[in-house]
Order: sequence, then structure tokens, then C-alpha cells
Amino acid sequence: MVRIISGKFRGRKLKFSERPELRPSSDRLRSGIFSALDARGLIEDSQVLDLFCGTGALGLEALSRGAKHVTFVEQDRGIVKELKAALEVLGAGGSSRVITESVERVLAGDAIKTNAPYQLIFADPPYKDVYPQLPKMLAEKKLVTTGSTFIYESERGKAIEWLPVESGFAELKEFSYGDSMVRLCEFK
Repeated sequence: MVRIISGKFRGRKLKFSERPELRPSSDRLRSGIFSALDARGLIEDSQVLDLFCGTGALGLEALSRGAKHVTFVEQDRGIVKELKAALEVLGAGGSSRVITESVERVLAGDAIKTNAPYQLIFADPPYKDVYPQLPKMLAEKKLVTTGSTFIYESERGKAIEWLPVESGFAELKEFSYGDSMVRLCEFK
């Protein structure tokens, strides 16, 4: 079950199957992320990319809070089917796109460029996987522009060496909730 915290879909509960590989961002974590984004005025009318989206909790919250469009990327067809049903229930199909493919394959191709540049990019990969190359890939594919914000969720305490200078990103904020760590980075 995913609950929308704020915005036009506030309080809506969306049903998703219980799966061991599915780990939706908690309400508390999403509240922290969106408080930081709201404080910077980054959500309204933004183009959003939600990588490793799973239930789409982050992208759905962004739509609820006024994002113009969200592109969801998830490779699990069963989860994608449920996400599309949730978007239909919310009446948000016209302001979203769901790509059923691995993030690696999507970033290697050009289909993702349709709504680029993205102002907000969420990445919440499975905790067993680490993707330190994502910021550099986003910059190289020209999916970001000056001021784009990259939000990366990982397992708390897991050291990730990333943000090489050539990626163009600088870390703005880092915070933890429960077993999750979130990094907010801005493209300069």
C-alpha cells in the first residue's frame, strides 16, 4: 500500500502486491525528501524522471504536488502493470509515461530523451545494487540542465564513492531515515 502524503492526491491509498523485492519509500522518508524539494521550489511544473521506480511512490508524490510530467522506469512487468493501474485510478495517465525496461538499457538508448531535460531525477535502486555512475550518465546523455536535482536513495551506512567532478553534480544535502540514506545533488 502506498499513501500519497500531500497535494491534489493527498490521502489516496494505492494498492500494490506484497513482494520481497519491493521496498516503497516510507511516508517519513518521502516527507523528508519533498520538504527539502519544496523548500527550494523544485516541484511545481517540473519534468521528473523516476528511475528504479518500483511502486512509483516518489514520482506519484511529485505528480500530486504539481510536477508537470513524470517518466517512470521499472523493469518488473508485474509492478509496471500495478503502477499503470494506480496512474489510471488517479487520472494521471496523461501526465506520465511508464517505460518497462532496465535503467541501464534505458540510459543507453534515446527513448528517455523525450521529456528531457529533467528538473528532478529520483533513483531508488535495490539496496543490494549500487550505481555510482548514474550522475555522470545523466550528464553525458544531456538528461539534465543547470539546476537539475538528483535524489539518490541507498542503504544507510553503505559508502558510495561517486560524484566525480566531471559529472557536473554537487551534493546539496544528505540525510537518513530508518535504514535509508538520501542524497540530494544539483547539476551545476
